[in-house]
Amino acid sequence: MRLLSIIFIISTFFSTSYGQSVKKDAEIFALRYAVTKSKDPISYVALNAPDSVLFEPVFMFWLIKTTSDKMILIDAGFINDDESFESRYNLKTYQRPDSLLQKIGISASDITDIIITHPHRDHIDGIDLFPNAQIWMQKEDFNYFVGDSWKLDPAEHGYMERDVLKIIKANFAQRLNLIDGEKEIFPGISVYTGSRHTFNSQYVVVETTIQNIVLASDNAYSYYNIENSVSAPSYATRDTIGYAKQLDRMKGFVQDNKYIIPGHDGLVFERFEKITDDIVRIE
Repeated sequence: MRLLSIIFIISTFFSTSYGQSVKKDAEIFALRYAVTKSKDPISYVALNAPDSVLFEPVFMFWLIKTTSDKMILIDAGFINDDESFESRYNLKTYQRPDSLLQKIGISASDITDIIITHPHRDHIDGIDLFPNAQIWMQKEDFNYFVGDSWKLDPAEHGYMERDVLKIIKANFAQRLNLIDGEKEIFPGISVYTGSRHTFNSQYVVVETTIQNIVLASDNAYSYYNIENSVSAPSYATRDTIGYAKQLDRMKGFVQDNKYIIPGHDGLVFERFEKITDDIVRIE
C-alpha cells in the first residue's frame, strides 16, 4: 500500500510538472482594425502566383488572454493620423486599435505586453496607445530598424521616423525587451525567426491544451502562401527561400493549417468564431 502511494505521488509530480496540464490555456483573438477599398491579386503577396486569384487585404493584430492575467498583444496596429496612411493603404475602413479592444471589454491600460513581429508602420505604430505594456522585439530587428535602415531611401523599407522615436522612448522608460533569437518568452508562448520579412522578423507559437496556434503576422501574408508553401515576393522578404522554409516549419507546429494565422488575409474572419464584425476567437 505504501509503495502504491509513493508511485501515485511520483506519477502526480511528473504529470503536473511535465504533462499536458502545465500548458496554459489561453484565449486568442484576431482583431481587424482596417480594410482596403478593393481586393488585390494574390501575386502581390505570393511569389509567381496567378494574377487571376484575388484576396482581401486587411490589417489586423492579435490578443492573447492567458490564465495568469497576462493580456498580450501581437503587434499594435497604426494610428491613422497621417495622410500617408490613406494613400499608401487605400483604406475603406479604420478603427483605432485601442478602441477596437474596448468592444470586448479591454482597455488600453489592461495590456501587459506587446510582442512586435516586425517594425513596419502597420504593426508597430500603435505601441504608444498602450502605456503599461512591456514591449518585446527581436534584437537584430531593432538594431537595424533604428540604425542602418535609414541609410536607404525610407520608401524602400516601410518604416516611419516617428516609430523609431516611439521605440526609443519605450526603451528610455524601461519598457523595451530585446530578444536574441528563438525562445519561450512566456509559459507556452514562444517566438521563432527565419522568414526575414524584415531584417529579423519573428512569429509567435502559442501552446494550449487543445492545439498549437501560430500567429504568423507577415511571415505568412495569406492562406495562399501557407497552403502552397509559396514565399512572398522579393520586395516583401530579404530571403525568399527562407520565407518558404518557415511556412513549412510553421506547419509542423499545428494539426491543421487554418491555425497558422496570416498577417493580412480577410479569410481569417470567415474561418473562426465571430465575436463582433471585426473580431474572431481563434480556437
